[in-house]
Amino acid sequence: MAPRMKAASVPGLNTWMRPRSRHRAHAMFLGFMAFCNAALSLVVAVMGRSLDEGAAAAMLLVVAAGCGVVAYRTYHAGLWIAADGIVIRGPLWTSRVAVDAAESFFAGVQDGAGNGTPCPMLATGDGRAIGVWALGRQGVVWRYPRYLRELEPVCTELNRLLECAKAKSRSVPPARSIGDRRLAGA
Repeated sequence: MAPRMKAASVPGLNTWMRPRSRHRAHAMFLGFMAFCNAALSLVVAVMGRSLDEGAAAAMLLVVAAGCGVVAYRTYHAGLWIAADGIVIRGPLWTSRVAVDAAESFFAGVQDGAGNGTPCPMLATGDGRAIGVWALGRQGVVWRYPRYLRELEPVCTELNRLLECAKAKSRSVPPARSIGDRRLAGA
């Protein structure tokens, strides 16, 4: 099976990188769950007359809202590399890293529920490794070495983009504050 994102399909700077087919499938499932929970809560609220049914309907609405939020975030998960920073958006969290603090991308396994997810990882200067779930692979654990080998070209291309972003961030002069005397011509 081919990797979800090939190195040739990695776009340039200032573009969201996300394989749409995987995100659509996850988001559609979670959206369906949100719809079912909302419909079920409506049925329970209309049919029930006691306080227990009202509490059940409210709980189902909370679950529906949670599923809806995660569906939205799953659909919009991805990686953004620009001269002013890197944004890694996952289904539950978003990480922002300064370009100067980023060291390199490497293929690794992001910790998570179960066995984790093989995906590109961003190594930072402070020793952290942040997984890019959106560009990762799902599969069985005994195939993880193969998945990691398939992610190597993607990581190589991401490292090339990271170097381009670092070069652009060095060429752009830092923003000056309004109170800077050099701006006033003094």
